[in-house]
Amino acid sequence: MKLNDEQKKDLIERYKKVVNDFKGHTRFPFILLEMMELHSSKSNDYATDESPFSNIELCERAGVPAWKGVVIRLGDKYSRLLNALAGKLFKHEGIRDAFLDNSVYSIIGLIEYDKAQEEDK
Repeated sequence: MKLNDEQKKDLIERYKKVVNDFKGHTRFPFILLEMMELHSSKSNDYATDESPFSNIELCERAGVPAWKGVVIRLGDKYSRLLNALAGKLFKHEGIRDAFLDNSVYSIIGLIEYDKAQEEDK
């Protein structure tokens, strides 16, 4: 899914305000931008044009709400971080990747949770 022109304008205006008033670590907004880039890039590989979370929503076919499926994925990534703490070396993605993935999955989980709450009303 792509942002429409109105969404882009709103996002840019809100971003300008947040950046102008920002009080926090200087790397924080750059990491948020990196997360957006990562999500966009991975959406190309995993998502469909109809649904940016089509891969996440597959668990719904087995009766598991998508947001709960995200919790399971977060557990996998958290497990990688715990292994790193124990000194295990990774063959594939590193610690930084696991942190970024956890952050992106948390946002996806929040979106799916909010959607489920809205559907339950």
